[in-house]
Amino acid sequence: MEPRSVLVVDDDLPMRQLLASLFRDEGYRVEVEHSAMAALAHAALTEFDAVLSDVNMPGASGLELVRELKRVRPGTRVILMSGRATRDGAEAARRAGAFDYLEKPFELERVLCAVGRAIEDRGRD
Repeated sequence: MEPRSVLVVDDDLPMRQLLASLFRDEGYRVEVEHSAMAALAHAALTEFDAVLSDVNMPGASGLELVRELKRVRPGTRVILMSGRATRDGAEAARRAGAFDYLEKPFELERVLCAVGRAIEDRGRD
């Protein structure tokens, strides 16, 4: 059985490293990108079970990433993270098609659970 796969997208290097390490320790195949545009290019070539992305990044935002991934990889579940989470932000994420919306800082168990639920939900397709 192939390991579950996750793409981590964040312009903050320490956050990318933390999340990549967390998911690798849990047996995931993990790849990382520093921007929404790089993530889109990567996802066009490789299918992921879940994408975990920051909302606020230079260039295209995580919301734009969700919208575009819904077009090119409709089965991919995207979880957005934000250090400036608001009710309006959560609503915008839902409207864009995000599977979940996490406020930074978060407990690592919370992000593991969110990705696990996203992959389980994807398996229902």
